[in-house]
Amino acid sequence: MQEKINVETFMSSQVGLNIHKDKTKILKVNTTTTEPITLNGISLKEVQSFTYLGSINRPAEDEQDHPQEGPDLR
Repeated sequence: MQEKINVETFMSSQVGLNIHKDKTKILKVNTTTTEPITLNGISLKEVQSFTYLGSINRPAEDEQDHPQEGPDLR
């Protein structure tokens, strides 16, 4: 995952785009790694769920701990 972030950061900078480290968060799914993901040497925040276009999203294995609470849960 870290390698993908590094490539994305490099390719974005080539076209004048910057990844905002304070707005970028990591949702790890199906991974056992405990190493933090970094952006330019700064660790990115890890989250358990996120909201996108009004829908709450979380990994499928998390559904047993947090059953569906409404139609907006994905």
